[in-house]
Amino acid sequence: MLRDDLRTVRRRTQAILDWMIAQRRAHFTLAALQETGLWLIGAGLLLPASMARLTAGMSPFAPALFSAGIAAGLSPFSMLLGCAVAAAVGPFSPASLAPLIGCLAAWGMAIGLQLLLALEPADREGREVRMAACAAVGALLPALIMAQGVLYNYLAACASGVISAAVAPVIFPALTLRTERERLLPDERLALFACAAVLMLGLCALPGALRHTSLLLGLGCILIFARSGAASGALGGLCTGLALRFAGLDTLYCALMPLGGALAGALSPISRPASAGGLIVASVLTGAWCFGIQNCLPEFACSVLAGAAYSFLPERLLNCLSSAPDGLIESERRALQRQRDDLRRRLDSLSCVFGELSSGYAQTGRALPTEAEMVGQLREKLCANCPSYASCWSEGSGAAGRLLCQLLGLAFSGALLGEDSELPPELGRQCRRAGQIPRRVGPLLADYDARRRAELKRDRLTALMSAQFDQSRALLAEAAQSIQSGGQPDPALASVARAAFEKEGIRAEYLYALGGERPEICARLTKKPGPTALREVARLISEEVGIDFEAAISPSLGLRIAPLPPLRLQIGFRSVPGSESCPNGDSRLAQRLPDGRVLIALSDGMGSGETAGRESSETLRLIARFLQAGIEPASAIDAINELMLLRSGEDMYSTVDLCLIDAGGSTAELIKLGACRSYLLRGGACIRLESGRLPLGILEEVRPVRRSVPLHRGDLLVLATDGLECGDEDEWIASLLRDMAGKPPQQIADALVQEALRQSRAHADDTTVLAVRIA
Repeated sequence: MLRDDLRTVRRRTQAILDWMIAQRRAHFTLAALQETGLWLIGAGLLLPASMARLTAGMSPFAPALFSAGIAAGLSPFSMLLGCAVAAAVGPFSPASLAPLIGCLAAWGMAIGLQLLLALEPADREGREVRMAACAAVGALLPALIMAQGVLYNYLAACASGVISAAVAPVIFPALTLRTERERLLPDERLALFACAAVLMLGLCALPGALRHTSLLLGLGCILIFARSGAASGALGGLCTGLALRFAGLDTLYCALMPLGGALAGALSPISRPASAGGLIVASVLTGAWCFGIQNCLPEFACSVLAGAAYSFLPERLLNCLSSAPDGLIESERRALQRQRDDLRRRLDSLSCVFGELSSGYAQTGRALPTEAEMVGQLREKLCANCPSYASCWSEGSGAAGRLLCQLLGLAFSGALLGEDSELPPELGRQCRRAGQIPRRVGPLLADYDARRRAELKRDRLTALMSAQFDQSRALLAEAAQSIQSGGQPDPALASVARAAFEKEGIRAEYLYALGGERPEICARLTKKPGPTALREVARLISEEVGIDFEAAISPSLGLRIAPLPPLRLQIGFRSVPGSESCPNGDSRLAQRLPDGRVLIALSDGMGSGETAGRESSETLRLIARFLQAGIEPASAIDAINELMLLRSGEDMYSTVDLCLIDAGGSTAELIKLGACRSYLLRGGACIRLESGRLPLGILEEVRPVRRSVPLHRGDLLVLATDGLECGDEDEWIASLLRDMAGKPPQQIADALVQEALRQSRAHADDTTVLAVRIA
C-alpha cells in the first residue's frame, strides 16, 4: 500500500516538472521568435536602405533609418548586420562602406548624447531633434571622408546630411507601430509610405530579377492609395513613379503610372479584385507601349502578384493603411444623426413641460377675499345686533360703508388695531360702537393683513418661478434648434482622433467628431486614462489638424476634446482672514462658462467666520450654476435673493461682485451688489469702477449696478472685498497699481493685501484680492 502511494506521488511530481519544463520551453521559444523577428526587421530594413542612393552616390537613408530604429528600440547590431550584407552583395568599393560607417557614426552620436544629457531610454523630450542630429552626422561624416577636396562633393555631403536629418523623424512613427492597431494617424501613414519609397530605391539595386521587387512594392502602394478614389490613386501613382524613376526605371513607364492609379481608384467602389484588375490592365498596356509586347513580362508578373496580394489582404490591415471606407463613415453619420434627433425630441418635450409650468404659475389665482367680501365680513362682525343698524345702512349717505373701507385701509397700511389701541377721532365719531371696533374687528383685520402679506410674497415667488420656467423653456428650445442645425460630422477628424486613441492605448465605446468653426470630438471611454495619455492625444490631434486642442474628461468617462479658447487670462489672488482665530468669510470663484465667457466672482458673507464663509460660498455656487445653465445674470440674482430671504430665522446676506469676460477678451461686464469698487489699470491710468447698493438678502427687490467695460491686451482688472478699505481714501491703491503695472497678477495681489495689513487702521475684516490680466 505504501509502495503504491509513493509511486503515485512520484508520477504526480514528474507530471508537474514536465509541465513546468514545457512552459519554460514555450516561453523561451516565444521570446526567441520575437527576438529573431526584431532582428530580421532591423536587418531587412537596413539592407535595401544601405543600397538606396541618390545622385552623386549619396546614401542618406541608411543613417536616417538607423537613427530612427535606435529611437524605436530596434537592435543596433541587427541593423549593422543589414548594412554589412548590403556591402557584400554588390561590387566592393569605398562607397559601399559609406552606409556602414555612417550607421556606426550615428550610433556613437546617439550614445554620446544619451550620456551627455543623462537621458532615459524612453525619454520623449527632444527625441526628434536628437534623432535628426544623429542621422545628419551619420550621413555627413562618410561623405566628407570621400569628398577628396572637391567642392561639389562637399556640397553633396551637406545635402546628404540635410536629407538624412529630414527623413529620420518622418519615418520614425512607422517603426513604433503595434500589430493591434486598427487605424493610423496621417503622419504614421506618411511614415509607412516614406519607408516604402526608401525600400523601392534600395530594392532596385539588387542583382538580377530581384530588382523587380521594387516594382512589386510600388504597385502595391498604388493599389492602397487607389482605395480612397481615383484622385488618391493618381497621387499614389505619381509618388511611386518618382521613387522608381530615382531608382533608375524607365522614365516614360514611371510617368504613366498615375494613369494606372486613377483607373484602379475609379474601379475601387466595385470591389478589390476589380481595382486590382484595372491596375493590371494599365500596367500591361504601359509596359507593352514602353518596352514592347515581348518584353513586358516582368511588369505583367509584378502587377498580377500585387493585385493578388491586394485582393486577399485582411480588410483590417487595409483600413489601417488607408482612410476609413465610405460605408463606415456613412454608418457613423447615421448613428450620430439618430442620437441628435433623439436628443432634440427629448429637449422639445422638456421645453413643452417647462412652458406648461410657466403658464401655470403665471395664471395662479389669488386666495384672498375681495375688498367687497371683506367689507361684508366687517359689517357682520361690527354691526350685528346694533340698534342703529337700520339707520346707518338705510341712509343714502354711505357713511357706514366709508367707515369700513377706512378700517380696511388701516389694515393695508399696516396700522393694525389692537385691543388697547384707540381709533382716530374722525372715525370714532362715525359709529356708536367705536370703542368696540378694536375688539370686534381687530383680529379679523390682523388675520387679513397677515394673509395679504403672505399672498403678496407668494405672488412674487410664483412670478419669479414663472419667469425662470419661461427662460428655461427658451433655453431648451434654443438647445434643440442648435442640435438640429449644429455642426456636421467630420469623418476625417474622427479618423484622426481614433488613431490617436489607439496609439495611446485608449479604448472608447463610441467616438464622433463635429466640424465647423470650432470642431469638437466627443467620446465615451471604457476606463479612465492617465492625464499624460490625454495630453498626448490632444497634442497628436493638434499637430494633425493645426488647431490647439484640450481634453476634458467627466466623472462618467465622457471625453470632450475641443479647441483652446482664444481668451488667455492670468489670475492671481490673495485672501487673509480678519482674525487669525476666525475663518475667512470671503469666497472667490474663477471658471469658464459653456458659452466661452469667463466668470470671475467675489462674495463677502456678513461678518466673519465659518457661517459667513458658508453663506458667501453658497452664493457663488448658485450664481455659477445659474450662469452655466444660460440664465441671465439679472434673473439669477433675483432668484438667489429670494432664496436667501426665504431662510427662516437667519439674518444673513452676502455681497456679490461679478465680472463676466467675453470669449474674445474684448469686453467685461461688471455686476455689483454691495461690493467694493473695482480697479482697471490700463497703461499708466487707473480707472475706478464704482460699487453697487445693498447686498443680497436685505430687501425683497434688489437692483444690481451693471457696467460694461471694453478691455485691451495687457489690461489689469482688480476685484476686492471691503477688507481692502475701498472707501474714499484709496489713493494708495491706485498708486501701488501704477507702480506695479508690469508685475505678474499674483505679485500685485500679494502686494495689495500686504499693504492693507500695514495700514495704521486696526484690521478687523477679511481681505480678498483678485487680480486678472488680459493676456
